Amino acid sequence: MATIPERISFSGARIWNTCRYQWRLSYVDRCEDRIVATGLLYGKVLHVALAAGYLAIMGNGSALDVRACALDALAIAWDENDLPWSEDYEGACEIIERQFRDDVVRAHQENGDVLAVEQYLVGTVSGMTTDGVLRSAEVSCVIDLVLARTGSSSVEIRDHKLGAPRSAGGNRQLALYGDVWDAHHPDLLTERVSLSFPTGGELDVRQLEDGWRNEARTWILTARDEIENTAEIGDWPPNPSPFNCSRCDYRHRCPAAVSAHLERADID
Repeated sequence: MATIPERISFSGARIWNTCRYQWRLSYVDRCEDRIVATGLLYGKVLHVALAAGYLAIMGNGSALDVRACALDALAIAWDENDLPWSEDYEGACEIIERQFRDDVVRAHQENGDVLAVEQYLVGTVSGMTTDGVLRSAEVSCVIDLVLARTGSSSVEIRDHKLGAPRSAGGNRQLALYGDVWDAHHPDLLTERVSLSFPTGGELDVRQLEDGWRNEARTWILTARDEIENTAEIGDWPPNPSPFNCSRCDYRHRCPAAVSAHLERADID
């Protein structure tokens, strides 16, 4: 019988629903020879820099110090991840400069609203699967940014997206983040969950539509239920397609991989 993880994350459920062979390599075999696309690394180092800037805001540094801290973190992460310096490093610096403008830093510090940065949490999510099974699961997440809502005892959960601005719509990931946060903070509940797009010039925040928490719970609990019910079988076949394979870090290992040369398109 395969040893499956005790917890499930949004990314784990997404991979399960995309390609079960990739899920096995990631979460059961825990293969370390990943080939991570440049686009994903670019997003990773920008997240490191954004986190450093918001932590500096929490430390009440000047706007100049906040930007310097974030830019230093960007340079270090860029080098550690072996990104070529020709890979729009100047553009990444511009994103950081925009994100931590004087007025933005000043507003955050005056409100004292930065509560948590890169917050790792595990919480119990309960609900129904698509087959009508009542169940619970431990769900893990890393929340990019938690902001206090001015004038209320509630928070805004914000996730940085580094692609083109789009509507948050029915974003399952954000809905689950809200559930897990609320499980830990019943006296500081989530009022708003949003996407921010620092690559789009001015910060563009889109609020999540109402009514998506139940759908998100059903989606991730169904994935967890399927994983547990097929663990003894252990037959997790690949699901090859140009789109799926272009998003897979293990396509070099898969005999069914399609278009293995493609770069991953999204850099969430």
